[in-house]
Amino acid sequence: MCIMKREICRTRGNFTYYHPGGCQGFPLDKGRHFLRQQDFPWSDTHCEIVSLKPYTFYPDKPLHIQLTVNYVNALPTSKVHEATVTWTENVNMDNFTACISRTGRNDNPSYELESVDWIAYQGAPNGGVTGRERFTRWWTGTTCRTISFPGGKFSSSPTVLATLQHERRGLKHDAASVWIEDISSSSIKVCLRELQNFDGVHEDINVYWMAFEILHRPLFTEHGSIDFPNDYTPQQSDNYAFCKTVEMVRNYTKQPLVMVTPTHRTGGGRKNPQCNGISAWIESITSQNFHGSKVLSMLNAP
Repeated sequence: MCIMKREICRTRGNFTYYHPGGCQGFPLDKGRHFLRQQDFPWSDTHCEIVSLKPYTFYPDKPLHIQLTVNYVNALPTSKVHEATVTWTENVNMDNFTACISRTGRNDNPSYELESVDWIAYQGAPNGGVTGRERFTRWWTGTTCRTISFPGGKFSSSPTVLATLQHERRGLKHDAASVWIEDISSSSIKVCLRELQNFDGVHEDINVYWMAFEILHRPLFTEHGSIDFPNDYTPQQSDNYAFCKTVEMVRNYTKQPLVMVTPTHRTGGGRKNPQCNGISAWIESITSQNFHGSKVLSMLNAP
């Protein structure tokens, strides 16, 4: 404030007080949130409030969140965990609620709690595109929407992140997996699938997405894609998930934050997205690599 007042006096300018923080073209906050340890096996759905750095964001601009689940606190001997999905609720300038739901019937309850890596941002980074797709209502199964990019924005298929935000709070039956189908330089298809069939009507769910090819501002130190060919049977040792260890390009002094979003292609005889249900998460992260898992549930999968 002292610097601002000095500048007003020096220039005799007519300045308007906007908010008590820096004026950034792309306000950003990020971190890793460790869920609280409990005395009973983790199951079903768990939500916690994540605090944001004060005075980072503009009060009159919408705030978007990206989330990724990981098990960086799990024991080294732990087996591959059950698939999880995540979403946000009650997003505001001070905090947001991160929710995680374990898929399936929870036949193998665990005391190990997940962590979430997250980024919060407003607007779009230079060289990238962000947006919101609102799913007002859908029923059983999978629903998809095609989103077109601005003309000529990308010369090749961009990297895409996506996370759900529930406008209606505390409704566990609205938990859904989200993934991206058929990424191209001109469009993507965003797909959602309810965790269990016949979960009832789902309403007012937003998909916040970010697409980028090359970022001029280093939002991420590195980025890439992992290919999981669906031409073999997953191993029992991997809890029947598709898993790979990814060596990172750079060396880090500590565990980096890692964000992932699953994608799928329908060309070449692959199944229609209406038959899919895909979830991705991170099993472990070191300063050199991370171990990613992906569950691809399909009806009549090839």
